[in-house]
Amino acid sequence: ARLFSIARFRSYTMTLAFTSTVFFAFLGGAPHIMVDVLKRTPMEYGMWFFMVSSGYMFGNFMSGRFTQRFGIDRMMLYGCGITLIGGLLCLGSAISGFLSPATLFVPMAFAALGNGLSIPNGTAGAISVDPRLTGSAAGWSGFAQMACGAAASQLVGSLQNEFPFAVFWFMAGGSILALTTHVLAMRRP
Repeated sequence: ARLFSIARFRSYTMTLAFTSTVFFAFLGGAPHIMVDVLKRTPMEYGMWFFMVSSGYMFGNFMSGRFTQRFGIDRMMLYGCGITLIGGLLCLGSAISGFLSPATLFVPMAFAALGNGLSIPNGTAGAISVDPRLTGSAAGWSGFAQMACGAAASQLVGSLQNEFPFAVFWFMAGGSILALTTHVLAMRRP
């Protein structure tokens, strides 16, 4: 109860949950988009996915290099902003009819880069709010990431036959919520 009474912990955890939603929604829906909608092979999906993992890895590298200079909150802000751009570009390509492997995976690589900036910093922020509750903070923030990610993945998987572009709406929604949550938290004293 003491941990959840700390506003900073709640905001870090919610931001982490929403940024994870973007990635897990993609994992739940991208195979269907590639194989069933775009009629590509699973092998092509795997090869294109390399861009996503590279984006996340580069974001983690940037976090390690620049967090001390810019601070946790600013790095999270940059990460959430980049994730939002990636999510909206994916949604825009689907709505406009320009859906292709490139318009699916290149924007998602940006979203993954943003996650690579925001997730490590959000985790560091969440576990540092009270040194006496570090273990509990790590557990609860990790649980929130996995629970929201699993729910998004399940919902996208359940909806994709009737609503193939559900993945893009979930990605855009998760990235909007992540950025909004973080910006509102930064405005609090």
